[in-house]
Amino acid sequence: SAMSSKPKKKRKSAAAYAGKGMKHKRTKWGNNPCAKVTPGGPVVLITCDDTKEKKAAIEVACWLTAVADEMYPKESAPTGEGDGDGEGEGAGIESKTEPGSVADELEAELRALRQQKPSKPKAQGGAGQDKSRDAQGESSASGERFVTSNIDGKALTMLRCKDPKVNVSALLTKVMRDTLETGVQNTRFTNRVIPFTHSCFTKGDLIKTTAEQAIKAFFASEPSDSKGGKFAVSWKCRSGKSNQLDKMDGIKHIAKCMPEDFVVDLNDPDITVLVNVIGRFTGIGLIRDYKRLSEFNVRSLIERHGKKSEAT
Repeated sequence: SAMSSKPKKKRKSAAAYAGKGMKHKRTKWGNNPCAKVTPGGPVVLITCDDTKEKKAAIEVACWLTAVADEMYPKESAPTGEGDGDGEGEGAGIESKTEPGSVADELEAELRALRQQKPSKPKAQGGAGQDKSRDAQGESSASGERFVTSNIDGKALTMLRCKDPKVNVSALLTKVMRDTLETGVQNTRFTNRVIPFTHSCFTKGDLIKTTAEQAIKAFFASEPSDSKGGKFAVSWKCRSGKSNQLDKMDGIKHIAKCMPEDFVVDLNDPDITVLVNVIGRFTGIGLIRDYKRLSEFNVRSLIERHGKKSEAT
């Protein structure tokens, strides 16, 4: 009778154990890695080796900064390097004849970044605010042009371009072409580097509007005598599945926004319209020769250069 008088214990629900050592299923790129990323402006998405996200962001930021300094010289650049960068074609020829110079610049900038690591804040005042700014990618630790964004991804990281003069699509196209031609490896942990000239929140109508803006901006910078060509739309969902998005409806809308003298070619497009949905964040960009350049996969381009060299 004493045993029967004891109340039965209620079984705890799964929610009661949440955050107490339970293993949660993670997607390939992490659970909503862009939850703290504010859309707006050009960004560069980087896929890399797992657990090497920070190192990949640093090496790509240094690499892109070195090339951007040649393509878009700073007006207030100091004498010395600034004068050399401002020579345009001369700087480009020098970098091709001496492939090791870019690697040397990368190593020098990496060394400078290690020395610029902020010390631990003693109070919640100025030092703490500086550290929080670094965490959100708003500091100039990796240079004024590219800063690390506050993304919590798995084998995925992101850079935000802070310089309005830099066209990330044209910059990355040049970088990938040079990689294929020279075979010089400027990164160690990076797989793919993808530029997005525009970004927005993941909402159907907002994606359509932002895609229109990206298309208009891309062709506004093209030569006036440029003729039509072939294009394709690449729509990828890297993290999270949104039932509110109609993928085919978005692709059809983007296709209608392209110039009339462009035709669809999914196998060998001249221009690829990239749409990457990463949770609440969506990046959009137009890129030339994206598929011809191995979808901007650095390691694949280096392998292609090696095979080409062996064949000749």
